[in-house]
Amino acid sequence: MIEVFLEAAAGSRVKGRYDERSLERVGERRLLLPYPCAYGFVLGTSGPDGEALDCFVLGAGDAAEGARVACEPFTLLEFVEDGEEDHKLVALAPGAREPEPEALRLTLAAFMTGVFAAWPEVEVRVGRLLPREAAAARLEAAREAARTATREGSQRRSPGPPG
Repeated sequence: MIEVFLEAAAGSRVKGRYDERSLERVGERRLLLPYPCAYGFVLGTSGPDGEALDCFVLGAGDAAEGARVACEPFTLLEFVEDGEEDHKLVALAPGAREPEPEALRLTLAAFMTGVFAAWPEVEVRVGRLLPREAAAARLEAAREAARTATREGSQRRSPGPPG
């Protein structure tokens, strides 16, 4: 089970921008297309880009921006932005039915390429949906990266021995 903090509700054209530690709203971004499902980040994770792991949440119903949703990892969507890997976790809210994978991939790919059409200088590529095991492995790596960052941050803030 994972907990996702929602930055955008399904159907919304607004993505809230949040400080990932305090969960304080710090701004928003308006998009060309509405989100096909809820979207946010997995709490307690850190991805390769140093930010929490992004996550689409299927079946979150009318959960609003700023909500926390408990869900199960379902798949991992390959996504590359300007040559940098930024894969997206896809999770199922309680009671959500598993979608047909190719239909899901096409829906998410159309959304993501459509959104990035506003920034033609940014090259994006949406790839395959990877199996649940790949999602679990990415999730574990992101949790470990967050634990490591927390330990390193604690060590940097620790005072040295008295002089």
